[in-house]
Amino acid sequence: LLLRWAQAFGADNINVRIYQTGHLVNDDIVEDFCHRELGARLDYSAVTPSNTSLSAAGQLALKLFNTALGADGQGLDHKPRRALSQFLAQHAPGPGLKPTREAAMAFYAPFRVSNARLAAAFMGQITLFNENFDDYPLSMPAEDVDAAATLLKDFFVSQQARNSA
Repeated sequence: LLLRWAQAFGADNINVRIYQTGHLVNDDIVEDFCHRELGARLDYSAVTPSNTSLSAAGQLALKLFNTALGADGQGLDHKPRRALSQFLAQHAPGPGLKPTREAAMAFYAPFRVSNARLAAAFMGQITLFNENFDDYPLSMPAEDVDAAATLLKDFFVSQQARNSA
């Protein structure tokens, strides 16, 4: 796709960036874009992050909630799920579970060749991403169902309190 864009708009007009920690100005996507593309510094310190990473227990609580809704729940009002997501962002932030090393490598494998082509054509590199998977666990830890259940209970208690106020 980038090669086609380069043919249409010129390779000099294509600016490929790796949006990954360690490659960004101050490790921030918005700040990196403003600095590199606009030559400006944007102060958005008052903006609240909207995509907070959930802890393993928070991930499991959301997964259980979605599973409970089932396929039939797709057409339901999304306000309860949005409220739960906001609650979990406040009460269960943190690094979530990573896939196993084997799963991460299997996911990455089909993209290796096209990533290498992109790295060579637009970045003068051999690889696009770090291909070391040592930070991924060899196996998945046991799910902490009790912690997830406590989060769900606390969420429903907070909703009852909000609705009765």
